[in-house]
Amino acid sequence: MPDPRKHREYGMDEILLGATGMFMLKQDSRNSMNNKWKDDNFRRHYQNILVLRLSPKDTISDVLAQIKPEELEQVKMDLTGNLFEQKVLRPYRLPDQYCPVAVDGTGIVGFDRPHCEHCLKKTSKKGKTTYFHYVLEAKLVTSAGHALSLASEWIENPQGEYEKQDCERKAFKRLAAKLKKQYPRLPVCIVADCLYPNETMFKICEENQWKYIFVLQDKSLKTVQEE
Repeated sequence: MPDPRKHREYGMDEILLGATGMFMLKQDSRNSMNNKWKDDNFRRHYQNILVLRLSPKDTISDVLAQIKPEELEQVKMDLTGNLFEQKVLRPYRLPDQYCPVAVDGTGIVGFDRPHCEHCLKKTSKKGKTTYFHYVLEAKLVTSAGHALSLASEWIENPQGEYEKQDCERKAFKRLAAKLKKQYPRLPVCIVADCLYPNETMFKICEENQWKYIFVLQDKSLKTVQEE
């Protein structure tokens, strides 16, 4: 992982694992994690188990603000790729040897006013406009309950003028290209909801030699149900 700092007290492994630890330990804020960091027992256990020092959360925040998102995502994809190379996940493949990869969008943050020029926006029937950020995730799911992120793609509007907002279907084209580039030989079976079954989706899956499973509610896409 490239280190953007000129002066370093903590290594990048300590910085990134400290950031991950905030989520693993379900901390409400950086301040609550810093309070744990001050506890001698917590700090001793953390350092003994992980063999790394626990870095201050403000330091972690400063470093993360300088890291390029694509560099951080590459670390995630390399770690997951290593699990494939070691065949750790092979027992969780579908009977026909394909890996079930669930694709879905999820909201990250919402605002009453524009947060940035890439915000998505939605106006209610009452005329209230909400601004928000969404991300499209591709996760390897298993019968044991794992949900391992393979790749992420932000759903966001471009700079300047545009005719239509970005959406999950548009973002899937970019996500699929990223998945194929990072895991070119991975036997994928895309699992998605009724938003996705359309000609473009089928074509992308077939060109990449991926299988697919779409879950439709009884009243969704009646013509597709009949076919």
